[in-house]
Amino acid sequence: MNKQVLVIGANGHLGQMVVQDLLQNNAKVVTLTRKPFKVTNTTDIVGDPKNYDDVKKAATEVDAIISTVGAGSIDELIAIATNVAKVAAEIKVPLIWSAGAGTLIQKDGTRLIDQPQSNFPAPLAAAIFGHAKVKDLFPTIDDLNYVFVSPAFTLDLERPEHSFKLEVTDQVLYNKDDESIIGYLTQAKILVYLVDHYQDYLNKQITSVETD
Repeated sequence: MNKQVLVIGANGHLGQMVVQDLLQNNAKVVTLTRKPFKVTNTTDIVGDPKNYDDVKKAATEVDAIISTVGAGSIDELIAIATNVAKVAAEIKVPLIWSAGAGTLIQKDGTRLIDQPQSNFPAPLAAAIFGHAKVKDLFPTIDDLNYVFVSPAFTLDLERPEHSFKLEVTDQVLYNKDDESIIGYLTQAKILVYLVDHYQDYLNKQITSVETD
């Protein structure tokens, strides 16, 4: 991969794995982090993704943006998503947005976002309901090329890497054992894969599941 990629949210578990996978694929990596990101062979910009100018500075000369960012509130996540999406549209690079599974339809026809927000602790509610608003936001931004990536219903930090499948769908995907599960390592690999293959899923919501 002969590309330079900006990773926003690189200090989180998933973001760190994305950075390592990019480096293994010979990409040049730029990170935008609130605290210094101490990984060799990366260019770290210390800044706040809620600040448009910080995002634009970090995105100079990149070929793609991957966001694995988290937020403490729905409003914060929307502010970050708005800045990142506007910069991506302005500089004409694809945005690979790592979202949650809250908008996916389960076998019983329900979605997490159909439940009262009060059912969830604040950080989880920010992810579930915030990403749902981001999904509605992206189509309103002119010239934005994006992929909205929902993971399997269960995202497992300790799970080893597996093969996977992707589909353009708002339905939860299940494996042969009727489980909707994917590990962080595999999800990181998917996000990196999409840097080269985003056009196959352009401006769509996709989801994933392990196949072995």
